[in-house]
Amino acid sequence: MKQHHPSRRSALAFLGAPFLAGTGHAQSDFPTRPIKLVVPAPPGGGTDLIGRVVAEHWGQAIGQSVVIENIGGAAGSVGAAAVARAQPDGYTVLLHTTSLPITSVTQTGLSYDPLTSFAPISLLCKFPFILVVPAESPAKDLRELVAMLKAQPKAYAYGTSGYGGVGHLISEYFTRSAGVEMLHVPYKGNGPALIDLMGGRLALLFDGVPPMRAHVASGKVKAMAVTSETRSSVMPQVPTMTEGGMPGFNLSFWQGVFAPAGTPAPVIDKLSSTLQKVMQKPEVIAKMKEFGADAIGSTSAELGKTLRDEVQVYRKIVADANIKVSNQ
Repeated sequence: MKQHHPSRRSALAFLGAPFLAGTGHAQSDFPTRPIKLVVPAPPGGGTDLIGRVVAEHWGQAIGQSVVIENIGGAAGSVGAAAVARAQPDGYTVLLHTTSLPITSVTQTGLSYDPLTSFAPISLLCKFPFILVVPAESPAKDLRELVAMLKAQPKAYAYGTSGYGGVGHLISEYFTRSAGVEMLHVPYKGNGPALIDLMGGRLALLFDGVPPMRAHVASGKVKAMAVTSETRSSVMPQVPTMTEGGMPGFNLSFWQGVFAPAGTPAPVIDKLSSTLQKVMQKPEVIAKMKEFGADAIGSTSAELGKTLRDEVQVYRKIVADANIKVSNQ
């Protein structure tokens, strides 16, 4: 009698069945140990503070501790690279910001691609940038500011936290959208730039709503507009750029969570659904508002679209302004 030998394919399928079943079981039980949330910035900053609030509530929602690991350097690219190399099992995830699409178009030689190296999980929160001018500026609103700048091309300067940073890109976007010519003065951080703005040595400065709120409230600077589509919930008295005569000027600073590419879809779904619930909690919404941000809690697809759209926006800004990219 001829002995039957199973084919190589059927044998492999048989051998692989327990492994696949085990993998599915592991995914359904996820997580079974603490999750590491990499914050690509030093402790104590805005990104870190938001990360710690989210980590506490996320741990409660997902049933395991979420532990912060700060890996700063190179505008967040060091921490991002570490997560891109991590095992795609959902136990190492990344809290990143608008810096992710920006560094992709302003830095060369990155070991990762923001569009292919990560699996989006959820957009946590966002806040607009705000355009401020010296308290003594003759411009009372955005239209008067643009008219003043147009009247004397290259007579005025804007400050930023550094060449190629988000403030530089948004300022260049503003000058081109408004049709004005200005000088760029890069500083080592927005703090020194703010001092010169208050002293009247700069005509304008873009910064985030959170650090500018107190200065606007005290009258040390004057707010012209916010860069979001709608007014900021924490500074509702400040009009949008669209209301000020610059329609379509809509850029916000956001924070979102990503996993390494290849993380199984059921794991991404579990991470995303629990984060969405976290960002809907009244105490988390209130805490985000304290930081000057609006809680979002989006789906994975929505964060992916935000990332793709902004890579294109910032790539065009860099090209139009001829901003030279660097390797760090």
